[in-house]
Amino acid sequence: SVGIATVAGRWTVRAFDTLLSDNASCYAVQDAIKAETKAFARYVREPSQESAQSYLEACAAAEKSLDALPFDYSQIGEERYARTWNLTQGYAGYRQKRDSFLRLSASAEGYIDQMYAVMAMQDHLAEYALRLTQATLEQENALYSRQAANIQHLPWLYLALFLAAV
Repeated sequence: SVGIATVAGRWTVRAFDTLLSDNASCYAVQDAIKAETKAFARYVREPSQESAQSYLEACAAAEKSLDALPFDYSQIGEERYARTWNLTQGYAGYRQKRDSFLRLSASAEGYIDQMYAVMAMQDHLAEYALRLTQATLEQENALYSRQAANIQHLPWLYLALFLAAV
């Protein structure tokens, strides 16, 4: 009885942990992209050692959060896989454009146009991250709804097991 209850309890907790972990990784990406965007704007406005350090830390945090996203097709499905791929590939292109822009001097021709192009890419990345989060929430909510029906029967199962054990 105790063994079966433990297995059922662990199954319930594991499913809920997966849901929370997936959601947390998506929100971490959103926050990291937002922080990088702010650090980039500050660094461009006032290039100093402090703003450069903050910017580099924000970039590293964004890349780390992207690397932490689940990316196994068999586990996350077609929709989330596609959105994750769009986000990671978009970030790779953005990183090239961003780094190319930062090598320019402020007096270079096209500096402002390139700065706005980088900022537009940041907006697109934020949108991609939001779409990934929405897809993750939809998928996890559907999964949780299917499992919730089974979870509702657990107290009765525990009671039956307890009575059988007695």
